[in-house]
Amino acid sequence: MNEQCARADGARVSDSARSRSLLAFLAAGTILTVTSASAAEIALKNAWARPMAKGYPVAAIYVDIRSDVALKLVGASSPVAKSIGIVSAGIKPDGSDETPKEVRELDIAAGRDTRLALNGDYLELRDVLEDKGAGATIPLRLDFIDAAGKPHSAKTEAVVRGITLQPPPPAAVPLKAQAAKP
Repeated sequence: MNEQCARADGARVSDSARSRSLLAFLAAGTILTVTSASAAEIALKNAWARPMAKGYPVAAIYVDIRSDVALKLVGASSPVAKSIGIVSAGIKPDGSDETPKEVRELDIAAGRDTRLALNGDYLELRDVLEDKGAGATIPLRLDFIDAAGKPHSAKTEAVVRGITLQPPPPAAVPLKAQAAKP
């Protein structure tokens, strides 16, 4: 017996078509469950940046990253900048500040926050494409790899904090360009 029922749009759907749709939906749900079970749990919190203007050569973004597995931060992107660099500016063994330098990757420890913060490691927006004043948000995608080389990503929005937009310092040059100078 091939019964039909009416959809909200008035079209008629047979029981067999509904069964095929239900099976396809359940199969997709199973695949999604398996995929999400094997994905790293990545949380991005407290993302922020200072106000910036279109044409700035560089601007920093700060964010706290937490993952249930050890990862390496290997890239980032945003429609607000042409590119984003990963900058390490940690503390030397003697306790003094390390000179900021661009790195290809940054270790993200499992089970604890890794803070990209003012006066520490950070993300460097390069060639800012939009004005962003206090209260605006900046879409941000961070890309990671795990120990097996499997890619992971997480998205957030950085909130722009600050009272006024400051002009960039006259010598503001992306760290990537500084490294290329002799």
